[in-house]
Amino acid sequence: NINMTINTENKKTIALLIDCDNISFKIIEFVLNELKDIGEIIIKRAYGNWSNDSMQNWANKLTNLSIKPIHQIDYTKGKNATDMAIVIDAMDLMHLKKAEAFAILSSDSDFTPLVMKLQEEGYKVYGFGYSTTPLSLKNACSIFTDVSAQLKELNNKEKEQNKNDKETLNFKVLDIFAKLSPNNKPITFESFNQKLKENKISYKEHGFVQLKLFLDSLNVFNLQVNEKNQGLISLKNTFEECNETLNVNQNQELMTQVLDCFNTLKDNNQVLLSSLFNLLGIKYNFHHKKYGYPNFKAFIKDLDKFSLVFENLQWYVKLN
Repeated sequence: NINMTINTENKKTIALLIDCDNISFKIIEFVLNELKDIGEIIIKRAYGNWSNDSMQNWANKLTNLSIKPIHQIDYTKGKNATDMAIVIDAMDLMHLKKAEAFAILSSDSDFTPLVMKLQEEGYKVYGFGYSTTPLSLKNACSIFTDVSAQLKELNNKEKEQNKNDKETLNFKVLDIFAKLSPNNKPITFESFNQKLKENKISYKEHGFVQLKLFLDSLNVFNLQVNEKNQGLISLKNTFEECNETLNVNQNQELMTQVLDCFNTLKDNNQVLLSSLFNLLGIKYNFHHKKYGYPNFKAFIKDLDKFSLVFENLQWYVKLN
């Protein structure tokens, strides 16, 4: 209890002033967490021209984090009115003694005189900016934190997440198509869209104004129009080829992939040969020539777990 009292007394009240024209919205959570260890943020203000579309991401962040937006009109083209607004507010807060320390989130060297003045008046100033921030501003701050590494990490995570989200979406859409058309017969846009809706997938929520554009972006479907002017979709075959001979029955990863696609498509314990080939290629970039086989039928014939059956003028794969 004694230690908790001491820590609380040592913590400062902080005024956080954010130059939204100059710093990425992605870094704000990191800054807030850093300042929690220093003191209590009692004033949180973010400055920018909120009528600009480029500020929309910042605007969304401010609402969730309870940061007060300060709107600043660009009175003169090429002049940064936001900087002036931050300086005026900082001086007011300093004279009114609203906080015991300041945190300034910007990489703009124009704030150097402000930081020096605050230091002269006895205020600690915690700066946050990029590695490109001029030394004049870095050295003027009591402590300057370079957020470049954190921003790079956040950007990499975002790219990876977007990639994973797209792969997950592709698999979901493919599974829906495979169940709706196990033999890869063309189906109408309307029937497929209805199944997508039943599985809570909306092309509009992914930023597309038309179903056709959404399906085309997945790069796994053939899109065409029939004589009735109906849109039709089917799976397409696009695979890389290489000449590599492997013992396929001992390749556990490959066998797992084949079983996964077989179980997705199976109807009465059998799957159309061409449908299995399509789904394997799209989900796992499979092609029989990677394993030294001239065609997919020859590949299946070599698998111990499967056999081929010719019925109704078509080849089917069955699980042994």
